Amino acid sequence: AKIVVEHKRKYERRRETKEADTKQERVRKTQ
Repeated sequence: AKIVVEHKRKYERRRETKEADTKQERVRKTQ
């Protein structure tokens, strides 16, 4: 169970960074 929690946390962190990257890309395109 512990490993599953760690994996889930890692996946969420990756998703957050991905969203941040897409936001930066959008900002770069508008500028």
